[in-house]
Amino acid sequence: MNEKRKLYLNDEINRGCKIMDAKDLDSVSREEQKATLSNIILQCMIENRMTLENLDEACEIIREAYRKNATMKG
Repeated sequence: MNEKRKLYLNDEINRGCKIMDAKDLDSVSREEQKATLSNIILQCMIENRMTLENLDEACEIIREAYRKNATMKG
């Protein structure tokens, strides 16, 4: 993923995403959220013929952005 796209994702997270504490979510909500996110990711990967390597790289970018966001807000 190029740097411009990575910066866009970081901006999106900084603008509107609230990092939720896992213990604040009940198990049903977490399962629903997991299913929703999994379906969206799977659909995107199929439509764009992505590999598990692409998924791993994208997950690392998301983790990095969330850590940066939590550090800035914490």
